[in-house]
Amino acid sequence: MKNYKETINLLKTSFSMYGNLKEKEPKLLKEWDENKLYDVIRSSQIRKKTFILHDGPPYANGDVHIGHAVNKILKDVLIRSKRMNGFDSPFVLGWDCHGLPIENQVEKNKGKLFNKHHFFEFRKECRKYALYQVERQKSDFKRMGILTNWNRFYMTMEPNLESHSIRTLGKIIKNRHLTRKRKPVYWCIQCQSALAEAELEYLQKCSLSLYVAFKSLNSLDICRRFQKSSPSCLPIYAIIWTTTPWTIPANRAIGVNRDFTYLLVESNNFVFIVAEGLLKSFAKVMNVSKLKILSSCHGSMLESSMFSNPITDFKVPIVLSDHVHLNEGTGLVHIAPGHGLEDYDIGMKYKLEVSNIIDKRGRFVNHVHPILDKLSIFKSDEQITKILEEKNCFFISKNIFHKYPFCWRHNVPLIFRSTTQWFISMHKNHLREKILSKIDSISWYPKWGRERMEEMVQKRPDWCISRQRSWGTPIPIFIHKENNKMHPDTLSFISDISKKVKCFGGEYWWNVSIDEFLKNGDSKKYFKEKDVLDVWFDSGSINYSSINDDFKDYIPDVYLEGSDQYRGWFMSSLILSVAVSNDVPCKTIITHGFVVDKNGKKMSKSIGNVISPKEIINEFGADILRLWVTSSDYSKEINISKEILSGIVDHYRKIRNTIRFLLSNIKDFNIKTDGICFTNMIALDQRILMITKRFQKKIIRYYENYNFHKVINALLTFCSIEMSSEYLNIVKDRQYMNLSNSLSRRSGQTAFFHILSALVRWISPILPFTSYEVWKFLAEDLIKNNLFSDQYYVYLQEISENNVVISMENWDLVFLVKKEVNKVIERKRREKIVNHSMESNVVLYVDSKIAGVLQVLEKELKFLFLVSSVKIMDVENSKCCAMKADLTDLHGLKVEVSRSNGKKCNRCWYYFNIFEGREKKHKFDDLCHRCVLNLLKKEEIRKFV
Repeated sequence: MKNYKETINLLKTSFSMYGNLKEKEPKLLKEWDENKLYDVIRSSQIRKKTFILHDGPPYANGDVHIGHAVNKILKDVLIRSKRMNGFDSPFVLGWDCHGLPIENQVEKNKGKLFNKHHFFEFRKECRKYALYQVERQKSDFKRMGILTNWNRFYMTMEPNLESHSIRTLGKIIKNRHLTRKRKPVYWCIQCQSALAEAELEYLQKCSLSLYVAFKSLNSLDICRRFQKSSPSCLPIYAIIWTTTPWTIPANRAIGVNRDFTYLLVESNNFVFIVAEGLLKSFAKVMNVSKLKILSSCHGSMLESSMFSNPITDFKVPIVLSDHVHLNEGTGLVHIAPGHGLEDYDIGMKYKLEVSNIIDKRGRFVNHVHPILDKLSIFKSDEQITKILEEKNCFFISKNIFHKYPFCWRHNVPLIFRSTTQWFISMHKNHLREKILSKIDSISWYPKWGRERMEEMVQKRPDWCISRQRSWGTPIPIFIHKENNKMHPDTLSFISDISKKVKCFGGEYWWNVSIDEFLKNGDSKKYFKEKDVLDVWFDSGSINYSSINDDFKDYIPDVYLEGSDQYRGWFMSSLILSVAVSNDVPCKTIITHGFVVDKNGKKMSKSIGNVISPKEIINEFGADILRLWVTSSDYSKEINISKEILSGIVDHYRKIRNTIRFLLSNIKDFNIKTDGICFTNMIALDQRILMITKRFQKKIIRYYENYNFHKVINALLTFCSIEMSSEYLNIVKDRQYMNLSNSLSRRSGQTAFFHILSALVRWISPILPFTSYEVWKFLAEDLIKNNLFSDQYYVYLQEISENNVVISMENWDLVFLVKKEVNKVIERKRREKIVNHSMESNVVLYVDSKIAGVLQVLEKELKFLFLVSSVKIMDVENSKCCAMKADLTDLHGLKVEVSRSNGKKCNRCWYYFNIFEGREKKHKFDDLCHRCVLNLLKKEEIRKFV
């Protein structure tokens, strides 16, 4: 058998089948740096419409984890896609650099006393540590293919941004939203500082719950309120239930619900008050069977009746509270205004004392009770119970498991502790209402984000913006020693101080003497505030215009962060933006879910399911990491595992191998000299270009709607089905077998070039390394014709269905027929009648409608069906062996498949009739007629396939 390999157009490409990304990507990064690629892109975007993503700053502490990777890659993909759509879209990264985690790290290295005795040196060490962490994280983000100016980024510890935060504080004061008061706040005994809502997490905790009796100070008054004519001679008790026994010494009231019915009940020579709806469950807990209901009344009748605190003997009133419920307990709730937000609100309403009985380390202060002094509240349950037993006021205890707030840094339970702090009031000047009115001015992705934010704003307490730490932006306010009010010239002082801080950093405030600002003896009446601003105030106050003068007063188009930022950066930015300028911080808010393993469990070192982005990059390359991120529906939890990554690698290979096939087949092609006009192209090539146009339109829409996983689905569908199954598998025969310079082959190459030119742009936001590698094969000048500055392929917008040889509707019918033919061939293969489709002869029995479409292509149908011959006959003349089509759209079709009796062509592998085209003898007796024509340099005529 002769070898005809040299007569076939089998071209090669240096674009490898396997990406070898982990070796190639670092070289490409170096090339981008050397060519100053980001600057080239930015220069090319001048005078284009602007799209701004404001980067919410990650914390400058620790390794970049998989959640960081998801966030930064999604942002990078979004920005790249906007540039591809014709926008000027810069990317400025940021870092949150103040706060407790950095202090903790420095204290670990230098010791806690270093902070106490070397304040300025301590701050210097914190700054040094933050800078080191930023550089580490920058390196990791860069390796992921994040494209930005790595010498231009923002850090909240920069003097100009500290100054900006202070100016923002001044505007908050000017707009009358700031207040200073003693109020319970989340407090961590390890941090020894107030915590923001975003700094805690709810975990399961075992707590001791107690039923405790508060004795009435006037039984006669209680009987009168219950309208009981004959007063009981027994003492009367209000029974409360609590899961925080340590707060009982701080009790200042008992709460009841005005609308509940309360019962006066006698049992075992003991009279007590309990809500009617909880009597049965309370009796069951107490194991009491004999109960005598003496009387009943509404909760509103009990207001202001007086009882005695069983630990401190403090006289406490009954107050009305809507927060009292009938889920558990007795319907009477003990109120400690210094240790609970709802309790505090009730305390303010009834002007109760806000008593703080706990020091910053979580220990009882002196003089609360002799056996409690300096005792940790977390070790006090036994002592509290002992005191109550001695007073005969302890009923019963049991352990319960419930969700409880923990410090996310130290994993220790938090307490509510009443301290003097600075708050942005949600009530003053109607701030809450103003924020709620602005929520609809923001577009939310996913849409449920709007309802979530609205609910959180409605329930949000005042924002505590002060922290008792060293490393942060100062609160430069002078406070009167007696009335605790701000100096009347505070706004003027803040203006001056912010200018100094811009030059010298926050240290200026701690260095400057109070005498420089306060004259005529005022310096002795005031003291300097030592607290620093909450880190969420730092990051929330920084808008895009404060880090980029080119976009002054520009509202960012989008924020994109994890779903935890509803109570973090989204919330702080929204509050500050409305409080300062009565406007929204951005136009759109997008959130992504957390990364979990394949079973939905969160990443945990103890479980052993943590996968770091560095591991993925080192094994597979950054493009695989990026493909995993964008393949996921990020609006939900994002699953990751080795099995999932293996599937992502398969997806990547499908895309890469499609590109490789296209590249290898245009190696001898120049679009300028060899390209074929669309109207002159083979019909099948016209069809695939129209399909490519549809996919481009779809992919652009998915990018615009931030549905990146749908982009991936579309890419895979295009490569696997439209290209591999329905086009390339058919057209490769023509590309390999026909004359290298024939119209039919050049038509295919023209299609390949245009498809590749579109495809490389589609993947460039997601797979920048791979797309840039492809672009090197297509672009003559990589700097002037930069892929990442380019837009979607415009050629596809210029072609029209009006110019096609066969309509797309008719093509759809043809491919439905092909699908039915394939079914019958597959059945014949299972029956061992044929081994391969090319061994098949096909007879199509069709009605007039189908015949009218198929007869146009009749001579070329065999190349479409990949069979050796196709005949079209009237369905009325069908043989009994012909199989009827399954599809209802093709009820006028029957298919007959038989094995060819012809000879197999040793070049194209189709079977042929040895007498076909044999009028003249020639040496190629083992070749079919059309292969002979090609070897004799006589062009095979194709119009359709």
